[in-house]
Amino acid sequence: MHYAKDRGALRIGITNIVGSAHASTACTYLLQALHYAKDRGALCIGITNTVGSAIARHTDCGVHINAGCEIGVASTKAYTSQMVVITMMALALSEDSIAKRPKRDAVIDALGSLPAKLRRVSGFSVSAA
Repeated sequence: MHYAKDRGALRIGITNIVGSAHASTACTYLLQALHYAKDRGALCIGITNTVGSAIARHTDCGVHINAGCEIGVASTKAYTSQMVVITMMALALSEDSIAKRPKRDAVIDALGSLPAKLRRVSGFSVSAA
């Protein structure tokens, strides 16, 4: 999104999660959108693979995914790790809903099978942290 032209398209809620596929997380548009949300009182949560990154410094709190060194911009492992964190956050937020329990259990089972699937696809050993 080009912030200067599209900031009206931002939907700022009480809590906003900010993630970046950029290795240095120094994307100007993303940081402008982050400050736009914070200026409106939103709690901003960062999910980053880079300790001390711009997102880590400018969000209220966050998660360091520790996916390892990124060789290229928008690494698949960092993106996948960010999606797992967001999924886990959604699971935590849905814990009090009995109606959502079967879906939650299915998602938890799928996350549990992820390391084996990654080993099969990549041929590498994946250790759970």
